Amino acid sequence: MKLCRPIPTLVISSLLAFPLSLANLAVAAEQAAGYQLPSSSLAALVEQAKQDKVLLSPDGFWLLSLSPQGAPDVKQLAQPMMRLGGTEIDSHRHLPGKLPTLYEELNLRRASDMQPQSIPGLSALMPVMAPRFSPDGKTLALISLATDLPSLHLIELASGKVQKQDLRLNFSLGVNYRWLPDSSALLLPLVVADSGKASISESALPGMPGIKESQPNQVAKRTHRNLLKTPADHQAFAQQVLSQLVLLPREGELRPLGSAGFLLDADASPDGRFVLIEQLTEPFSNRVPYRGFAKGYEVMSLASGATLYRVGVPGSDTERDDADTPGPAPRLFHWQGEANLVWAEGNRSEEKSVKTHEPDAPAKDDSVQKRSDTQKAEVSFRDTLYTLSPPFNMPPKVLGQTQWPISAINWRDDGKALISQLRRSKQLIKVSLLAPATTMTATENTATAWQDWYQISSKDKYQDPGTLVRDPVTHLVATRNGAMYHYGDGHSDEGMRPFLATSKAGEARSLLWQSAPSAFERVVTLESVSPLRLLVSRETPSQPPQLYRVWPDSNKREALIPLAKRQASLEGIQKEHIQFTRADGQPLSGTLYLPANYRPGDGPLPVLIWAYPREYKNAEVAAQVDFNPLSYPRLSPLSAPAMVAAGFAVFDRVSMPIIGVGKNKPNDTFLEQLTANAEAAVRVLTDRGIAEPGRIAVGGHSYGAFMVANLLAHTDLFAAGIARSGAYNRSLTPFGFQNERRNYWEAQALYQQMSPFNVADKINEPLLLIHGEADANSGTYPMQSSRLFEAVSTLGGQARLVTLPFEGHSYRARESQLHVLWEQEAWLRSHLSPKETAAAANAEPL
Repeated sequence: MKLCRPIPTLVISSLLAFPLSLANLAVAAEQAAGYQLPSSSLAALVEQAKQDKVLLSPDGFWLLSLSPQGAPDVKQLAQPMMRLGGTEIDSHRHLPGKLPTLYEELNLRRASDMQPQSIPGLSALMPVMAPRFSPDGKTLALISLATDLPSLHLIELASGKVQKQDLRLNFSLGVNYRWLPDSSALLLPLVVADSGKASISESALPGMPGIKESQPNQVAKRTHRNLLKTPADHQAFAQQVLSQLVLLPREGELRPLGSAGFLLDADASPDGRFVLIEQLTEPFSNRVPYRGFAKGYEVMSLASGATLYRVGVPGSDTERDDADTPGPAPRLFHWQGEANLVWAEGNRSEEKSVKTHEPDAPAKDDSVQKRSDTQKAEVSFRDTLYTLSPPFNMPPKVLGQTQWPISAINWRDDGKALISQLRRSKQLIKVSLLAPATTMTATENTATAWQDWYQISSKDKYQDPGTLVRDPVTHLVATRNGAMYHYGDGHSDEGMRPFLATSKAGEARSLLWQSAPSAFERVVTLESVSPLRLLVSRETPSQPPQLYRVWPDSNKREALIPLAKRQASLEGIQKEHIQFTRADGQPLSGTLYLPANYRPGDGPLPVLIWAYPREYKNAEVAAQVDFNPLSYPRLSPLSAPAMVAAGFAVFDRVSMPIIGVGKNKPNDTFLEQLTANAEAAVRVLTDRGIAEPGRIAVGGHSYGAFMVANLLAHTDLFAAGIARSGAYNRSLTPFGFQNERRNYWEAQALYQQMSPFNVADKINEPLLLIHGEADANSGTYPMQSSRLFEAVSTLGGQARLVTLPFEGHSYRARESQLHVLWEQEAWLRSHLSPKETAAAANAEPL
């Protein structure tokens, strides 16, 4: 593993062509050989406190508020990492390279009266992560990172007593641990053998060739980084992730469960008698990340430790990536009822055919072979839902069959299941209620068991029902008289109006509560059903978020605790949602941010347009808006609106829909639609007098960076561009990218046409490229930015490449965030500053 010097690498081309101010900045940056600081108004965004998170204990007695830690120091990111299996692992601490949210402060209160509960010594445990209430609400488990190695602590909430567990935890593949349903014990993965050399770098491993060989009928896979290459890689990865599952009781002796394995997850059955174990199985693949390795699932008796059921699942390297036709292997394993094992399994056999619960004729699917006339009325099912009951020694039973792939299974407290089906190619999602008949065979008609709840576009924000309310102990979907409780953001043309509602399958939803029209209120949790009582976060443009208790039936409410601190310097920032249309009539929108002191008569400002292209199969859904006019101003340091704090206007989240209706695929007209979107965005700003030609820049991250390079190459709309963590040569992502499912050899002309690398000679506006050196996101190798930089600069263009050490696809370190803001501020000030006219430059003094 190669470690880079802890400073950003700066590469500048065509330096003499730069304005003098930027050249001086660039030279100074290289001479300083370190991170740079932006203006104080931007630096303050990195230092601002994040909004608190709140958790209600399952019994409703305790309220826990957690303050997230700020951006880590770059030294933390610089710790040696094992980059194998398509992931990063802090091999010394047996932690994932990218940790879950860390909290620097915890406060415990009685939910009834908000009285604080003292926990002596709690501050010494900070930072902590992954807090877990026991199901009975009496104990809080959390992982402390205050010392060299992560440690588990149990807090008895009534007394405030803290007990450290002296265990060597192995969270290399994720921070996964769980309580038993009766709160008597925890399931934990422990380190098996630590040679003390687990953190050795890849370069120090025994040298040997990496060998791959094609296999018969080898399937296409998207490009990934940090894959296993050599036998030494396999050995190092196996040693790192090998763990022993144990049962840690509240009282009593630690007990190992089964033998050591490459554990991914362990989940106890609701009755506490069994545990479902998911683990990787060897041999590991060289072609896919570890999540695509072969897996094994087994059911173990917690009483005897005996394995009662075992099934293997082949790795994804043998299955083609076809979201509409899942492979014939079990997936989505989970518990139902007291101890029933349930899973979905795909079917690709054209011989099997049943009538499903589809009320309408199915849309034509070109991937399915045509059948005889006598079979045309039948529909091939894509998935079968199976169940297996204790003692797990009989053939499984069929619960139901679906026409589309099952994406989620949610069980209700009345024994019925909500089955979500996703047809990705058509961007459709359907959720149906299934009343299982456990004696069904694979060929029986299942239509009478199903009742559809809704079917919408998977990108339809307006109709999205939001989050289902669950029982805090059983995690079953809560129902009352057959209705489900759910809460959502309430998107509409007028903005967001979050809500709480009940719904029955086949009926319109019944609204129980909605955010006030004068504030932005959002459900945190449903505290009680009878009487109806909610915990709600409330904010306005001038008031930061605060937690309230709300009784919708009586309109009573009480303020509880603040969730965020006031950001006085941001409160005057102006925010407006603008709706406009492109040349073909397609509605578009975006959110305009203006500096606090700007007035309409002040004239045009330098403007940054920030966007991200998205593919749609429905033009109406593409026109939906995502806007919240009543939120308190919070600017993430790496968001585009951050630049408004430096005096720029920012047109953020500008619609860039790429639409393909019917048989037309969106990307077939990608450049035409992208250009039309950008032209419309520029036009609406100039028509309103906010912007003027020559002082507009365009920016984006990831696929948005790809957009930036294309717009600079194919239009003259912008004076400069900022492209972060992008991919620019689509021949380097030959087996699909974004939502493009065709491979390079099926659509070679399309791949070439869409690649801005191929027209680098036409990128004649200044382009700032930023990329994380350790970017492991599929397709966006850092090489993508370096190759585009070399092309643009060699062909006479103006480019600047900044490579951030230790950073991945997004930028986490405090120093990195500050430096990115400095780069963006300097770039925009240099290239969007007012230009002297030729007449003024040649004028004689009076």
